[in-house]
Amino acid sequence: MEIDQQYNLHQIILDEKLISKKNLSIFKSFSDEQLFNTLKNTFMFSDSFLLKLLAKYLNISFKEISTLIIDKRVNDLDLASLKKNRIVPVYKDNRGFCIAVDNPYSAGVRRLKEQYKEQLKIVLVCSEDINIFWKAENSCGSDSETDQTLLDKLIGHAIQKGASDIHINNTKHKALIKLRINGELFDFCEYNNDKKKQLYSLLKLHSHMDISIFNVPQDGRITWSDGVKEYDIRSSSLPTVYGEDFVLRLFHTDKDYKNIDDLGFSEKRQQVIQEILGEESGLFLITGPTGSGKTSTLYAFLRYLLKEKRKNIVTLEDPVESVIDGVRQSQINPRIKYDFSNGLRSVLRQDPDVVMVGEIRDSETAKIALDAAYTGHLVLATLHTDNCRSTLFRLSSFGLDHFLIMNSLKGIISQKLVEKNCQQCKNSDGVYLKSDPSFYVGSGCKYCSYKGTDGRILLNEILAIEKGQYSEEIVKDILLMGSNNRYYSFEDDIKDKVAKGLISCCG
Repeated sequence: MEIDQQYNLHQIILDEKLISKKNLSIFKSFSDEQLFNTLKNTFMFSDSFLLKLLAKYLNISFKEISTLIIDKRVNDLDLASLKKNRIVPVYKDNRGFCIAVDNPYSAGVRRLKEQYKEQLKIVLVCSEDINIFWKAENSCGSDSETDQTLLDKLIGHAIQKGASDIHINNTKHKALIKLRINGELFDFCEYNNDKKKQLYSLLKLHSHMDISIFNVPQDGRITWSDGVKEYDIRSSSLPTVYGEDFVLRLFHTDKDYKNIDDLGFSEKRQQVIQEILGEESGLFLITGPTGSGKTSTLYAFLRYLLKEKRKNIVTLEDPVESVIDGVRQSQINPRIKYDFSNGLRSVLRQDPDVVMVGEIRDSETAKIALDAAYTGHLVLATLHTDNCRSTLFRLSSFGLDHFLIMNSLKGIISQKLVEKNCQQCKNSDGVYLKSDPSFYVGSGCKYCSYKGTDGRILLNEILAIEKGQYSEEIVKDILLMGSNNRYYSFEDDIKDKVAKGLISCCG
């Protein structure tokens, strides 16, 4: 991001009439850096006021640092020098280097401009945000913090960043904290050995793990609240050569899940989905890798069924991520042998019309689900497979009767999430606003922190299976499934979303 040189700070002050021309003449020998600091310290203009003003004149975005995704893999820079010059490295890629600063006129910024020239992008943030960032960089909490505050701040920061997972990885002398955001893993901060021990004890205590065991993997749960929203956190420990590693998966118990119309299915594919959901019985599978949005899709389907059909809907979940009024939701608990297979047997005694199984993990659960689908229930479930083809093979690998599959399976959706193009970077005609420099810069705009992408979007393929059409030949070649089956491929969905400007490639 090249700063517009026609607007030096003296000229901006005159244009905005912040100081009279006579009074400003006193500072005519001041550099822009010196004058900026004088405005703050002598004339008592607030940080945010001055930075918002500069953002307008210099075509630079003004942000709260909490809204930026800081990629700490920018490790080929002198972090000590950046800290000294009050510069936060935001990200670096093949298009350039982005920094956050509280004074765009500083000597440190000028040196980086000379080094990176037009590749440098600048975001303005308040001085306090710079202070908070570098304080957190030194350690993920001050020495005066209590153990509980240490954990609260770690979880709070992760939620603020929109993370789905927190990774705590051990090395010989410290613990590395990483956050998974929009499917990508970012370095966040480090803990020294003392802090690491405190955090690990606290994690195991609140996860109800055995704090005396270090060499056996353990699973647990933490219920955490920021005073407004409540979160269910699944924790997992793994013994490694340097001690225990932890992964925390964050679930928003009051998350606002989407409706079918908001998921990103084309109109034709929505119609096929609604036809399958309109069946009185059968198995409908939602598949994809971990973090591909399967739960969001299932919840959207449940809301549709609740609204459109007068049905008794019962779920088995691990965990219950969001409460849906009118749906009977049950959370499994393997510790008391209440798993998916045992729970499914109990659910079927509750006279359900629709059963949602959070995940089919073994042949026993798969057989019970198929039996339920064959005997008059609509069963929705998930599988960890990458596409419709592998889903059919996975069902066969469970040793299930092909007749049962043929007469029970109604449809498969396979899905994944890819980066979505920032729609604010374009006007109503889909044209990038290069003619409006206050809006568009480089490969993105101020709304997406100049990355060009904003969140993720669903890609999907759908297989709708007509009764009696499942066979060995179908399993062998999904693309030759017979004229009565309907198959909608990933490739066609990608082409459609590229044409609409929603994505740039398949990801």
